[in-house]
Amino acid sequence: MTVLILSQAADAHIPPVLQILRQRGSVVHWVDTADFPEHLSLRAELQAGTPCWHGILSSPEQQIDLASVHSIWWRRPQRYRAPALYAPAVRAFIEREATRGLLGVLRGTIAAQQPFWVSPREALEAAECKPAQLCAACAVGLRVPRTLVTNDPEAVRRFAEACEGRIIGKALARGILEEPEVATAAGERTAARFLYTSAIFPEHLQQLEGVQTTAHLFQERLPKAFDLRVVIMGRQVFAIEIHAPPSSEAALDWRRAYRDLHYQLHELPAQVADQLLQLVRRFGLQFAAADLLVTPEGEYVFLELNPNGQWYWLEPATGLPLAAAMANLLQAPEEYGL
Repeated sequence: MTVLILSQAADAHIPPVLQILRQRGSVVHWVDTADFPEHLSLRAELQAGTPCWHGILSSPEQQIDLASVHSIWWRRPQRYRAPALYAPAVRAFIEREATRGLLGVLRGTIAAQQPFWVSPREALEAAECKPAQLCAACAVGLRVPRTLVTNDPEAVRRFAEACEGRIIGKALARGILEEPEVATAAGERTAARFLYTSAIFPEHLQQLEGVQTTAHLFQERLPKAFDLRVVIMGRQVFAIEIHAPPSSEAALDWRRAYRDLHYQLHELPAQVADQLLQLVRRFGLQFAAADLLVTPEGEYVFLELNPNGQWYWLEPATGLPLAAAMANLLQAPEEYGL
């Protein structure tokens, strides 16, 4: 049993899962796609009459027989950046070829069957788009907030009026801005800025010219008793209530102030759990973190799906065996996978 983890070195989610897998007897390799081709070497061959790649992915520290890989965990690896000494067009070409070569071989490597992915990269990319998430959520029977996607300022004003002034704005996919920080011979380091969910007030409606610059997503702001994060690992479903004081900046978007949060385990109704599993299946995922709110009347409202979201901070906060659940999925996908 060999598990390949694709993630960056600083990811705190990896060590606890890796430790559990090794204690259970699995062989585990942890690499970052950003290390190929400069720090990883690939030798893969396709022989006539054999519809699969066989080969070795190696570094000075480890050798990975690709045919032995049973499961692959795509956990936010970094993309390769070619050295800045190349012209920009050449750098872009080198980076694309490295990605196509490494991932193309991994996706086409077959032992007895395709490796089990948590989750395929193309599924993750498709699932990050909030408009697609909201339609899919409606299709499986989940309630979603009234939503507007537009670049028309007047449409925003009409939407705000229809929602009696209670609206919010958020990014259409991952709300992260990555900006070049330092250019070096080895490439560019980046710093990230986060775009949080924001309330739209009457004064904002008077200055909406910026809406024309790109697509924007606006939603009706619904009353809530608490937020709910549902962590889905294959067939394993864990629901956690997230509570923030009304006066905290985390009341609208709990990511703004983790220090103000407290958590409580939640018993998710079987129907809602089944709808969320259907949603994850529709996108071809094996993992997702779903964000919902629960109204004061106890109604569940779907907000968004994080196809590669954070979860490990919830284990010490709640005592839930989340690292063990991920290890279950990677080690026994035939039992725990969707």
